[in-house]
Amino acid sequence: MATIATRLSDLSVETVGAGPPCVLWHGLFVDSRIWDRVRDELAGRRTLVIIDGPSAGRSDPLTRRASVAECAMAAIEVLDGLGIEGPVDWIGLTWGGHVGIALAADHPGRIRSPAAIGSPTHRLGTRGGSERWKVQLLCLLYGVLGPIPPVTGALLGSLLTDHTRATDEEACTIVREGFTGPPRRATVLAARSFALDRPDLTGAAERIAAPVLFLATTERGEWTPQLAQLVADEMLDARVQAVAGLGIPPLESPDETVDAVTSFWSALPDAWAIGAGQAATRVCASRIVYE
Repeated sequence: MATIATRLSDLSVETVGAGPPCVLWHGLFVDSRIWDRVRDELAGRRTLVIIDGPSAGRSDPLTRRASVAECAMAAIEVLDGLGIEGPVDWIGLTWGGHVGIALAADHPGRIRSPAAIGSPTHRLGTRGGSERWKVQLLCLLYGVLGPIPPVTGALLGSLLTDHTRATDEEACTIVREGFTGPPRRATVLAARSFALDRPDLTGAAERIAAPVLFLATTERGEWTPQLAQLVADEMLDARVQAVAGLGIPPLESPDETVDAVTSFWSALPDAWAIGAGQAATRVCASRIVYE
């Protein structure tokens, strides 16, 4: 376990496994423990760089509003701190997927293959549904009342299916403790920064030249496999995989998640020699891309 200073806060980072590096960045309201059920399988194929984002897990809390773009820069600072200069694979859940999209679009030499799990590219709430007001209400209630059962129950209901909540106490505990562990103000600040203030990332996604995997859950209306496919169709090399679950497939569908990611890795082009800041030529989706 290491602590690395970044522009947002000191971030807790765990490195485990062997092989090419792969960054894992979790979603909002949870921490890096959501990878517990997939880490052993993935660590057999990659050196995992498991990050607790700002205001989560063992990392220091945010002290100001921040942006997804700043998170991407913080990820670069983590990689630099670990001496990882070449491109990495990336797996991000919701917020972590948004960070991977921003990183791949704006710093292509640092990322080889982003996989985004349940990460809508549009702004929160712009495709209808109740996601935006749910987050606003959760921030208000949690900020005022703290982790009372109605608040934590609403969070569990938004992230885990009824079946998981009824049968999987370990998953519920991971979510509940990830939510209530950091200081209350820091959790609300992160939600406002990376959910309510999240920009539209569709244009950024369309600029990505690297192969991209979108994992879209079958029970989340804001980012269905069909909506993800509409975005993927406008990208150079993107594919969509449906997985069971609601908001946290690595907990609810770990085998499906591992299979989807490792199949994606197996299909990557053999030759990827992209140095940070260097020009590169790649063949993706039958087109040559110059950077």
